[in-house]
Amino acid sequence: ADYNLENFAPGDSRIPLIVNHIATYLGAPSIIFLQGVQDSSGPTDDGTVDANLTLSDLKQALKERTGIPYDFIDIDPVNNADSPGRGSNIRSAYIFNPLKVRLHNPNPGNSSVANSVLPGPSLRFNPGRIDVPPGFNPCPKPLVAHWEMIDHKGTFFTVNVQWTDKDALTTLQSDYRPPVNPWIRERNAQANVTGSFIAQILAQDKNAAVIAAGDFNEYAFVEPLKRFVQITGLQNLDVVSGIPEVERYTSTSGSFAYGSQDQLTHMFVSPSIARYVGKEDFEHVHVNTWAAMEDAASVYDPSLARLNVCKH
Repeated sequence: ADYNLENFAPGDSRIPLIVNHIATYLGAPSIIFLQGVQDSSGPTDDGTVDANLTLSDLKQALKERTGIPYDFIDIDPVNNADSPGRGSNIRSAYIFNPLKVRLHNPNPGNSSVANSVLPGPSLRFNPGRIDVPPGFNPCPKPLVAHWEMIDHKGTFFTVNVQWTDKDALTTLQSDYRPPVNPWIRERNAQANVTGSFIAQILAQDKNAAVIAAGDFNEYAFVEPLKRFVQITGLQNLDVVSGIPEVERYTSTSGSFAYGSQDQLTHMFVSPSIARYVGKEDFEHVHVNTWAAMEDAASVYDPSLARLNVCKH
């Protein structure tokens, strides 16, 4: 599953609602790609960079609700280097069920050394961050991991992204012509770097199982994602599973889209996974876009996939 928790902090009042979404509407998935995770002091700019308290709160609440001993992984950023606002140190993370999956040959990286693809394919750091070109608007770095099934039936790679925000975006229906799509230069660069990393995995093993998901902050028909798909050869699960275009929205944001429904979060898979995806295997779960503002846990809906990553 994929879920942007939108500035999730320790002691967050939304924890019961988020846990209910994960346990009830997502069915307690084996892995959840998380975005919008703040450090252990939330928005306070005090030099804290770890998110152990933030993620432990969610982990404990999930255990109390589901009985599953979820665990988490993330990589701490350099202080105030990965998000526009100071103090929060936003990052991507994974929450996972250790009874189902675990890291394959774990070797965690850090924020000072970029990850790379080694022969196998394998990762230099597992988990590790994919670096992006310097000089761009700060954003969380993609978090890549190599997993194995507990039953030893297969391994797979995941790439968790949160590309640069679309602040000050105008809609297709606005008076601006052409519509304003800020920071697209940054997202094009992020598409190149993220896509090239994935392409290196698939160049070594065309049958590798790869899942890329998260907040790409872009529409599927715009240049950054078109470029990403061209570089990687990954397939959009919306298309593969046949979700109607009118049902592909995952957010409602009046702040930059005047209340329109958008799809800025996506999930892409390698051909070895896509060939086994059916019409019932992927869904955007509209627990937030259908809710009143005071009842929503995030401006983003989670997405849920049932994917076959086993060897064939």
